[in-house]
Amino acid sequence: MKRVLWTISGIFLTIVIIFTSTIATEKGEHMKILNLKTEIGEGNNKQIDLLFEGPRRKIVQITLRNNGVLESHKAVEPITIQCISGKGTLSVGNGKESLELISGVIVTIEPNTVHEIKSEPAVSVLLSKFTE
Repeated sequence: MKRVLWTISGIFLTIVIIFTSTIATEKGEHMKILNLKTEIGEGNNKQIDLLFEGPRRKIVQITLRNNGVLESHKAVEPITIQCISGKGTLSVGNGKESLELISGVIVTIEPNTVHEIKSEPAVSVLLSKFTE
């Protein structure tokens, strides 16, 4: 049930961002519209775009092209990874679990969990970090 709620929440967030923004725009002190790229297009094999960094959260869009890999690593805080476009594979727990990343898939990962992303051939994900 939690997985379904996270998926629905992620899809809703994506729809709101897509329909309300083409460029990053400040909206007073209570919100910021982010420039989420929904098409992969041309660029570096590994592209990391910081979309937002604020109190207790950081949002980054990571795009991998040409069968690129975001090597195994871990984050000290809980994270979510949402596939925005393309296709790839997310491996978690030193390869013990894997999941196909396609548009709309959203996954939560606990702190200090090793994970890796491989593009097939290109994938773009939205990474949200929740800090203290």
